[in-house]
Amino acid sequence: MSKRSRSQPPEPPTPSAVTSDPQDVRTLALTVCSDFHDKWLEQIADPIQTTDLLKFALSLPRAREGTDVEAICAALTSTAVREQESRCAKHVEEVRRLERELLVARRDNEELHAAAGRADLAASERSELDARRLADQIANASAEETAALRASVQKLSNERLELQQRFGAESRERLEEVVRLTRDNAELAAEIETLRTPTARGRVGEWLIGDVLTEHGFGVSDTSMGARKDEGYMDLLAWPLSDPTLKIAIECKNRAKIDPGTDLAVFEQKAGAGVANGLFHSAIFVSLRAHTKKAEPQVVEMVADGGGVRCVPVSYVGPERGADAPSLARETLVAHVAMHLRLVQECAELRRSHRAQISAAQERADDSAAAANASRVAGELAAFAERLRDDAQAALDEMTTMSRAVASLQASIKTMRIRAVRSAFAIGAVRERCGDAAAWLENAKFQVWCTDMQAARDRAASGNSDALIWKNMSDPQKKRAVDAFGTRETFFAAAHRLVDDAAATSDGADDQSNISSSSK
Repeated sequence: MSKRSRSQPPEPPTPSAVTSDPQDVRTLALTVCSDFHDKWLEQIADPIQTTDLLKFALSLPRAREGTDVEAICAALTSTAVREQESRCAKHVEEVRRLERELLVARRDNEELHAAAGRADLAASERSELDARRLADQIANASAEETAALRASVQKLSNERLELQQRFGAESRERLEEVVRLTRDNAELAAEIETLRTPTARGRVGEWLIGDVLTEHGFGVSDTSMGARKDEGYMDLLAWPLSDPTLKIAIECKNRAKIDPGTDLAVFEQKAGAGVANGLFHSAIFVSLRAHTKKAEPQVVEMVADGGGVRCVPVSYVGPERGADAPSLARETLVAHVAMHLRLVQECAELRRSHRAQISAAQERADDSAAAANASRVAGELAAFAERLRDDAQAALDEMTTMSRAVASLQASIKTMRIRAVRSAFAIGAVRERCGDAAAWLENAKFQVWCTDMQAARDRAASGNSDALIWKNMSDPQKKRAVDAFGTRETFFAAAHRLVDDAAATSDGADDQSNISSSSK
């Protein structure tokens, strides 16, 4: 009885083979059994996901009888391998560095073992040769010579033992280093995967805002989870230590994009409900990395209080618009919260001064004149609150303008520092080639940070990351870098520009050499 041939399943489609054009689709009607139901396939899956699923299913053996289990397993294994390779391709530079160091450590360990083996072989051959010579000498030597020769043999044995122990200790140290690097690699990979989740990024943003406000005289309570979140609170609840009764809710967003239809709408709904229910007196929407989709980076608006009068301020603060805009600065956050707090206090005082008049008018609701008076007082309160809002918005706009000017000035200073460093190194290179040196290049302070910059430039050219270079620098070197360049980022920007200059100079020299060779 012949064995059934095992057919190899075709390769499953890769994700890159699926079209990414949402317009390049067509409708395909499938006839299935009446007991088939799948909510995801029928209602949720988009055309690309449906196409991937059908291509994967059609890559499996199609006969219902005698299905080749090994072929199915091979297809599934191939798909799993591709998915694993796709995920592994996303490892960060730190993980790659650790892997390279692990390979170097293993290579050094192998070289160490090989050296130990060669040393053992050489020692063994030398011991055998010495033993033969000693045997010949012992046969003809006197008792004193025999004792001396035995001492020499013992000395050689002790040296061989010490050599083996030293090599063994170095091998153990290398192995321990490999184990440590492997463990650190796994911990870093796990930490990276954890920080990639939106929840982890959100929690980090909440902790950052809480620490900043705590450092500047605010009390902060975490209300992002548990029963308080269900009651209607936001991520954080802050209050000035000078007035603990004044509560400000803070909604924190630490994401790359803000959706006005969900993020802002939910915030406005929570703010209105929380103020009306007395959970807090005001609210702030803080976006750490993305623009708030408002007209300006800092905006203040008014919502209705419990009596229906729009006199409760809520504000929005975030970074500038643009993909290259920096994240929200600590100083901007603190200044915004302080200005918002002052506006809340003025509005609260305004409501207290008008509350008595409004309450008295509402108690005499049967009196048309009293009702009209209450409506007039409420209108005056709303108008005055709107005037306060306009003044606060004007102050926020001026603060934004000043922040932009400061950012522009800082960028100009950074550019000037980098240009000065490039000029200094270029002049030094020219003077060195000419056999001369400028007096200011011989200055001791310049030589110190110039040496640090040269080391950072060489390490950056070798492929080391900025974080690794900074980690391996000593504290005095870090202090000199910050003192000379203002910030760590400017120091590394100058180092990378020097790497580019060196590469450009090298390419120019090669081109000139090629031109000379061609002319000859």
